Amino acid sequence: MKKELRGEERFDEIGRIDCEQICALPGVLENISISGLSARFPNPVFVDSEGEYTVFITFSRPDYMRPLEFVCVPKWKTENESETEIGFKILRSPDSPALASFISSLQETTLENSDLSDMLISPEAEFVQ
Repeated sequence: MKKELRGEERFDEIGRIDCEQICALPGVLENISISGLSARFPNPVFVDSEGEYTVFITFSRPDYMRPLEFVCVPKWKTENESETEIGFKILRSPDSPALASFISSLQETTLENSDLSDMLISPEAEFVQ
């Protein structure tokens, strides 16, 4: 499995990943897009590159308290002696509509924050050396 170029915008987001098929311990969400996610598990794990996995994500945001269920296939894996990072492609899943809503809210927040930073820091600003 190798890392591939991403077509959609990725958002760094904090969340818990549960997938008993991969690891008995929960993992940590690194980032997410409408079509994929990156997860870090606390130990080396085996992943079938052609298998489908049911992944539950619990976001740290109060408006998404219940875990969302996704069917995913692994696209790449990076493993070291104490942890494993896996990139998943999200297939059509029970909570795909909720994910689309979540990603839309992240896009709106990003747009609002970029507008705010433009108001606070002038594009003509120069740093003194």
